Amino acid sequence: MTTQGSGDTFRQLAAIAFFLAPLGTAIAPQITTIFLPLLVVVLILAAMWHGPHWKDSISNSAALSACLALVLYTFVNATWSWDPLLGLAKACLLLGLILAVVVVSAAIGALNERQTRDFRAAFAFGAACAILYLVVEIATDRAITRGVYNAFPALRPEDTKRIKLAGNVVYSIELNTLNQGVAIVMLNLWPALLMTSGRGGSTRIYAIALIVLGTAGVVFASEHSSSQLALLGSVLVFAVALKWNRLVIRMLAAVWCLAFVLVLPASFLAHDAGLQSNPSMPFSFKARVVLWNQAAEKTLEHPWLGIGVNSMREISEATREALTPSQKEELRKRKRHGDATISRMPAHHGHSLFLQTWYELGGIGAALLALAGALVILRAETLPRDVQPYAAAAFTTFAVIAAFAWGMWQAWWLCAIGLLALYLCLGRQRSVCPADPVR
Repeated sequence: MTTQGSGDTFRQLAAIAFFLAPLGTAIAPQITTIFLPLLVVVLILAAMWHGPHWKDSISNSAALSACLALVLYTFVNATWSWDPLLGLAKACLLLGLILAVVVVSAAIGALNERQTRDFRAAFAFGAACAILYLVVEIATDRAITRGVYNAFPALRPEDTKRIKLAGNVVYSIELNTLNQGVAIVMLNLWPALLMTSGRGGSTRIYAIALIVLGTAGVVFASEHSSSQLALLGSVLVFAVALKWNRLVIRMLAAVWCLAFVLVLPASFLAHDAGLQSNPSMPFSFKARVVLWNQAAEKTLEHPWLGIGVNSMREISEATREALTPSQKEELRKRKRHGDATISRMPAHHGHSLFLQTWYELGGIGAALLALAGALVILRAETLPRDVQPYAAAAFTTFAVIAAFAWGMWQAWWLCAIGLLALYLCLGRQRSVCPADPVR
């Protein structure tokens, strides 16, 4: 039998984990792969403190069935990928992510009020500290990171193309190296606001202002355009959902499905319109137009089954390994001069969840992911009425960043999505408002 003292000690240690998660992952986004399983274990142990009945709330749903169908197909698809073993590993990661979210949702429902209050407060404080860290890094040309690299040279990345050295001293780091951390802060925004808005007193207004203004300042001072679009889009969705919550949620489900239908023709149209040559467009967008067009063309070679899980990255690495040193240097020169056609080289990923799904998983995978995503966002209708706008805004944030940014199989990115779902589940507990009755 556990004692009150041991329960308090565990709760305090768990709160520390919830504080460190948003802060640590903003500093080093790759450690989302550590913090997601850590918080899952913490929440399961916290739920077990109250007995075994928390598992009774784990139930099947149409969304879960659709997600598991997608995972099953991913396992099958991995068998014809460029590297089947790596493809199977990615399928296992996806399965683990889905099961973690299901278990966490049940575990959080079993927590007592004091646990949820402490965990929410710890997360919100950690998210605020993450914002402050990025503010300092942006304002000082990454002074904290430069100091760490100069004090501990072994921690420097092997690829130093974004680091400027004078001898063995790091004196500048490119701003875009913060893009992953900026995305983490953006993903934390709506869960942090959800948890903070449930607090009472005048501190609530100050906390909300700090999180909103700090996140906006970090995002727009950064070079991560996807997070900037995500911020604008999610704010709009949140504002509309405050009044028309069900309409917005259903529209998000429809737009999610429509994106899979339109991504191929849109990729062709953008290239045919010459956007890759438009001087007013930033290099990153022009390069994406070329990359998207090439990926769309390749998709038509295997339209139904795709080329296999994670094959884009494996093909890209094999192609680049075959280049001579002079060819690699020529590519670097062309990139420095803004030549977007270098994206004709096989890319590590599609810079679009929707397009990469078509390319690697084919039309079958695209249909399954479209269905799974739509059913997941429609589950937001079962949440308390005042939580639904936050869930809709969080889904918008994920979808917009995924539409333009990283590869869909990057482990840190998948775990960041899992943490977003975990935080939303925790924030859901702060509400006492019932869900709208199902019509």
